[in-house]
Amino acid sequence: MGVWVGVVRGEGEQAERKRKIRVLLVDDHPSVLEGIRAYLRMKQHIRVVGQALDGGEAVRKTRQLLPDVILMDLS
Repeated sequence: MGVWVGVVRGEGEQAERKRKIRVLLVDDHPSVLEGIRAYLRMKQHIRVVGQALDGGEAVRKTRQLLPDVILMDLS
């Protein structure tokens, strides 16, 4: 499965290919967060920058950590 990473401000093409996708995980079940984190840890192009247990914490951490992607359970 291929992953495309958008243009990185101020960096060259080679740096863009090496840049990891910064992910914030959000779920109210800690065991789910740990499972997803363990899976993503095996992916060289992804870096989990944080996790949150609810929407309020997700908003705060998004402002603080500036992830590229937020993976959130909405149920």
